[in-house]
Amino acid sequence: EVCPPVGATLVEEQDLAGPTGRLALEENGLEDGGATETYICGNPPFTGAREQSISQKDDLRSALSGFSGVNSLDYVCGWLWSAARYCRDFGAQGAFVATNSVCQGQSIPLFWGNVLGSIDISFAHRTFKWKNSAANNAAVHCVIVGFSSNSLKTKAIFDSNNQRTEVDNISPYLTNNKNVIVDKTTTPISARPELVSGNQAIDGGYLIMSKTEMEEIVARHKGASSFFRPVYGAEDFVKGVPRYCIWVKDFEIGQADLIPEFKSRIDSVRAYRSDAGEVAVSLVDCPHRFRYVREPKENMLVIPRTTTERREYLPVGVLNAPAIATDALQVIYDADVFILSVLLSRLHMAWIKAVAGRLKSDPRYSNTLVYNTFPLPRLTEQDKADLTRTAENILLAREAHFPATIADLYDPDAMPDDLRRAHEENDEVLERIYIGRRFRNDTERLEKLFEMYTKMTANQPTPKKGKKAA
Repeated sequence: EVCPPVGATLVEEQDLAGPTGRLALEENGLEDGGATETYICGNPPFTGAREQSISQKDDLRSALSGFSGVNSLDYVCGWLWSAARYCRDFGAQGAFVATNSVCQGQSIPLFWGNVLGSIDISFAHRTFKWKNSAANNAAVHCVIVGFSSNSLKTKAIFDSNNQRTEVDNISPYLTNNKNVIVDKTTTPISARPELVSGNQAIDGGYLIMSKTEMEEIVARHKGASSFFRPVYGAEDFVKGVPRYCIWVKDFEIGQADLIPEFKSRIDSVRAYRSDAGEVAVSLVDCPHRFRYVREPKENMLVIPRTTTERREYLPVGVLNAPAIATDALQVIYDADVFILSVLLSRLHMAWIKAVAGRLKSDPRYSNTLVYNTFPLPRLTEQDKADLTRTAENILLAREAHFPATIADLYDPDAMPDDLRRAHEENDEVLERIYIGRRFRNDTERLEKLFEMYTKMTANQPTPKKGKKAA
């Protein structure tokens, strides 16, 4: 009614004083239905999936009827789809400023996988930081997405300095690629070691303690030290300061119970689990241990689940046995060193920033969405040897700056020159394996990776999605 298609019969409202102004046809010379352009302007609330009220969730389910995974989508997706349907039905064009998460992570398969059959992305502005002049207004990381029901021959992508690049197609990741969609997979798309979650405690905080608390118990009980392990979460790892956890094997529980502090803490874990959720209740009979009991034979590669967007490289590192990793880290146990080279590359970081989900603006690393989907070519034994050497050089450069932490070393404004050179060498070796030379920029990196991903997954079963909305 408000914005009828061109050629429709328009109704002019009247009151006692004459025309109300709604669809004022005569004043605009449109009395014969000759409208050529109609603009709909709106300002969708930038409300993330976890911040939506019950009524907003209901709104979104209504707007995205037929979509699966609606609870994981930003509120703005309701506006995007409503506009996309209008464009599809009436040959229109549209654009929205939106939170950048709509073009990242699981939003791609859950939202764009259903939308791209109706419209094309005709222009886009990649991520930029925006805030208004309101008091206490937090900065929001945004994109601009333009779309049309008719595929335009030339499309444009704008970057952070407003540089315009004309392209043939714009993918939902806002890259110059075909409309490839990266979805979660439980197994890697090419050969590599398994990446798993660290150990989930579900202990109410009773099995993990500070170094001081550990030392006090050891001072009182001579045999207590054998039941302690250094334990690392993400913050412990990047700051280089472990906490300690009680680590008791099933056959050792009788011996551990002889130490009063252990028995008290283990009893507290039992009480906590018995009154917690379903998973916790299932662990009541083993209160002396974490939910999972994973530990390295020699060492493990660890990746924090979240890293700051400012870092040029993923803060991956090596922890030696008998260290234990919590579920704030993702882990490859006793891996060949060459995989460290891949994880520490600029190429891998470009993939992370494109396909990972986000916590605010910071990428969240995922084994199913990031690690397993990363396109890795078949490596020869010589390739593995070369990558092992460059990875070891990075580790040696880190050691040269001891006691500097991962947080210190990978501050982009303070990264040591020798460590940066080691990373540059690593990038050089890996990227030559991909295309025989260094990539010119991240755009070229992503275009190659998406091309490889498409080929590697061409014959794999398509993940099930919700049916397209009508």
